[in-house]
Amino acid sequence: MNNKFKFVWSQSAYRDLANIIQYISLDTPTNANKIYLKSKTPFPTFTTLHIVWRIVSELQDQGVLLYRELVIPLG
Repeated sequence: MNNKFKFVWSQSAYRDLANIIQYISLDTPTNANKIYLKSKTPFPTFTTLHIVWRIVSELQDQGVLLYRELVIPLG
């Protein structure tokens, strides 16, 4: 089976990202810019979503296993 998963930003994720970048830019504009640029990097289509991305723990507690999250390091 070769299932493909599509990466989609939710509106709340966009708002959260904008708020995070704005907050970080108050102290370190360079790091804020790095986060912005990394967020704009295209994500490939994953066929192994369950291996690469983790289940959102807050949703897992509610029995929702469809959504995943990815932590993007700055380094």
